[in-house]
Amino acid sequence: MRVLKLFLLLTFCFSYLSQAQKSKAIARVFYEGDWRYIDKKGNFLFTQPVVNVCFSEKLVVVRKDGKVGFTNFQGKLVIPYQYDNARCFQGNFTSIIINSKMGIINRKGAFVVPPKYDLIGQFDEKGLAGIYHKGKIGFVDTTGKLVIPFRYEWYFSFGVVPRYPFFWNGLVAVVKKDSLGEPKIGFMNRKGRLVIPAKYDKTFMMPLFIDGKATVFENKKAILIDTLGSEIFRTSSMPGYNFGFSFYEGLSNIYGTNDKYGLINEQGQIILKPTYSNIYPFKEGLAAVTFRDTSNAMVYSFINKNGKRAFERTFTYAKYFSEGLVAVESDNKWGYVDKVGKGVIPPKFERANDFYEGLAIVAVKQDNQIKYGFIDKQGRFVIPAKYEEADRFGLGLAPVKLNGKFGYINRQGKMIIPPKFDNAEPFSVENAGK
Repeated sequence: MRVLKLFLLLTFCFSYLSQAQKSKAIARVFYEGDWRYIDKKGNFLFTQPVVNVCFSEKLVVVRKDGKVGFTNFQGKLVIPYQYDNARCFQGNFTSIIINSKMGIINRKGAFVVPPKYDLIGQFDEKGLAGIYHKGKIGFVDTTGKLVIPFRYEWYFSFGVVPRYPFFWNGLVAVVKKDSLGEPKIGFMNRKGRLVIPAKYDKTFMMPLFIDGKATVFENKKAILIDTLGSEIFRTSSMPGYNFGFSFYEGLSNIYGTNDKYGLINEQGQIILKPTYSNIYPFKEGLAAVTFRDTSNAMVYSFINKNGKRAFERTFTYAKYFSEGLVAVESDNKWGYVDKVGKGVIPPKFERANDFYEGLAIVAVKQDNQIKYGFIDKQGRFVIPAKYEEADRFGLGLAPVKLNGKFGYINRQGKMIIPPKFDNAEPFSVENAGK
């Protein structure tokens, strides 16, 4: 069961669009006990129960009598039902599960790596696939040869594995015991060499090199390092600071000994001393912050990337900026303000969501029931609030729930696909192969 859960966490397939590839508008719906796929006319795309669709490879992972196999888009069985689970193909290979063990097969269904390992990743752009076995990590090439032996423990945090790929910027975090027998984190390259020594603490954080930088810990103090292992800065050189998190758009939250959060940049400069109870990710140049006001109530406001308050107004709750506006709650009602805190749409809704392509989903109370509709940036209902649930528009259609079932409406509010599904997701474009 644990292996299956880890496998599902890793299961995904990339979709790329280009002029040389055919694309298809699809949506996932839940119908008669199964997740299925439909086109924009509401027609089902695949006849068998679908586990996953490898759109770029024109294959479908399907299930029958408890086993999975692969069909093409026309429903013809390409690889027989013989696995307990399977990922989407990426190129010529994919990973499968048999009796709780993983292996790798090619497009003919032949084993490249036999199903005897605890966890296997897909082949990356360099032709290496990570194999997790008995607590250690190794790598095979596309012939199935073990090119990096099971020498080090693989490091993952929170009791779960990271998404594929194993390597980030050519490095993977591994664990090696020091002279005192203490487990320490270091980084191994694609040749199996420990190029950044194992000297960092095992912590709750996942050390991944994003934009060429990773946060690691030494004696419980955060250090930002580059892919050569060189230190950019460490919080232990800054009295009053405990640690910082991963960087996003050049900034990171930094946690102070006063249990407050501030901001630090990638050069180690303090942009904002620990001031707020929380700082949320920046979006459209502003980030929501929380703090206690003069009445000791926790409130929301916003700061810019210089750490300055964007405006003085505070709110009971706030979401993220989208298309220049943000949904905020005051006195148990939701409305919208702009980037200088000016009220643009008065607080009159029971619930409010981000704007997307000029429209936002909001809820009002009608006859003691919550109903959803779509408003424009002037707060006018473009599509009346009459739905039990609603999701964003995708490719001109939005899933809505009416009388207990989901269908799809267009931007004029006309029901294009009748409500007959138990659940439904927005439409998107997927590559359907060359």
